[in-house]
Amino acid sequence: MREIRVYVQQYPGTAARAGVGRLEYSVTVGDAPPVEGHTGRDGMITIRLAPGATARLRVLGSEYWIGLTDELFPIEEMRGVQQRLEMLGYCPGPFPEGVADVRADTYVNPNADTERAILDFQVDNDLYADAQFGPTSSGALRSVVRNARGE
Repeated sequence: MREIRVYVQQYPGTAARAGVGRLEYSVTVGDAPPVEGHTGRDGMITIRLAPGATARLRVLGSEYWIGLTDELFPIEEMRGVQQRLEMLGYCPGPFPEGVADVRADTYVNPNADTERAILDFQVDNDLYADAQFGPTSSGALRSVVRNARGE
């Protein structure tokens, strides 16, 4: 079993003040009955999942499917950067179909959503905000994801 933390927030990032507390939610895993609860002050919902399982989270009138990522792309590739930003709630958008992956440090952002996600991450982590994903941003992203137990 793996513990997954989902945060309901007013805006992306890791600041506790972004969280929305005391929201009603329900989580259903497989055929088990739904588990209901309230978000913590920081907006956190804890879900325990076995490999291959999927949870259905209902909160604020929306439904989200939560699962474990089988394997992450390397952080040196833009797809790997996008995966990690998405894990943190930054919404980087999709990687374009049919495009060969690009190294993250070549400063080529595949779409405006990815550029915005990188900028938001840089601002939230007191990095120089230029939407370019060089070694400083890469190291910070690796550290934040590791500290959140995402890798």
